[in-house]
Amino acid sequence: MGMIIMEPVDDEEEVEVKVEENEDDIFEREIQFPCEICKKIFPTSKSLKAHKKRTHFPKERQYTCEVCGYKNNTRSGYMHHKVKHIGKQFVCEICSKTYYTRAVLKVHMATHVNKRQHLCNVCGKGFNYANALIYHMRLHTGERNYKCDYCGEKFRMPNALKRHERIHTGERPYKCRFCDRGFCSRGEVQCHENIHTGYRPYHCKHCRKGFTKTHNLKLHLLSHDGPHKCDFCGKSFIEMSILSMHYKISHKDLIEKGEEEEEETKA
Repeated sequence: MGMIIMEPVDDEEEVEVKVEENEDDIFEREIQFPCEICKKIFPTSKSLKAHKKRTHFPKERQYTCEVCGYKNNTRSGYMHHKVKHIGKQFVCEICSKTYYTRAVLKVHMATHVNKRQHLCNVCGKGFNYANALIYHMRLHTGERNYKCDYCGEKFRMPNALKRHERIHTGERPYKCRFCDRGFCSRGEVQCHENIHTGYRPYHCKHCRKGFTKTHNLKLHLLSHDGPHKCDFCGKSFIEMSILSMHYKISHKDLIEKGEEEEEETKA
């Protein structure tokens, strides 16, 4: 471990510090602000102070939404809530997805830039975030570590398990603003609310027809004829990716049977 040597000085004099650091020293220095109440560790005194103020010594909630009465003890939390009443005004020029704030839109725009540094070593697909690659790899490994306590079904991601368990519990925490119908996830209620508002964020690039969710758009794309023909039923599709989707939906059993016969031939 490196040594820190400090010369005794008066309060008004400048402190002279000689530091010899190795990697362990740097790590310890970066996490040297523990909360004495809950023992959590923070990288800076500022982040520790903010944690104490927010978690252990919260002030009386002073920011109140004039629309719905929601209260928050921080201005940033209040502003984050307030934009939800204004609506998603920031639109991606590439895919037409909408967001509440310019900052979130900026993060989204990075997904369109061809700088995906996290690459799958199995299929070569790239991701902007390391966590996205970790979850993707589970498609290849079949890893499902999150098990439902009610029926035993397993999932790749904890949020998928949480949504699934709500089917068993009947919990519907996300309510429609227009008809008060409950849903298991935020995505479901957002798609449902589009029915009330008439908003169609997903458009077919071939005919420009709009849809409330991507699933309906994919089903619609199956209706477009094109140069890509199915070897089993003769139907044609406008894109190769849509033909592949057709195979998975309509001819899954035939494809699996062919793969089994191929494996038997190799053996």
